[in-house]
Amino acid sequence: MNKTLLVLEIAAELHAYIQQIENSVKRYKLATDLDDDDTLDPEDYARQSEAAEMQLRYEQLLRQAKEMENFMMEHDSNAYAIILPGALIETETYYIYVGISIPSFK
Repeated sequence: MNKTLLVLEIAAELHAYIQQIENSVKRYKLATDLDDDDTLDPEDYARQSEAAEMQLRYEQLLRQAKEMENFMMEHDSNAYAIILPGALIETETYYIYVGISIPSFK
């Protein structure tokens, strides 16, 4: 398998993951931005607090995903004879890309 093609596929999967996280951040950001005049019930404040916490979690995931994307860009064309970050390992069953963790894909 061509490493460049595989790296492009990984980058596409990673880009889709980043888009999902960005959408979640936006959704929770809207949930935390309640107008104080419209917030009358103590449960509304609790939901707002929970949404703020989830927003922070998704922002952390977004930072990690962007770090993985940067890693991919730095190591996209390097060829390795030994196992190092950015190396592509071919086994009988799988290809293993050393350096980032993403779900399996075809």
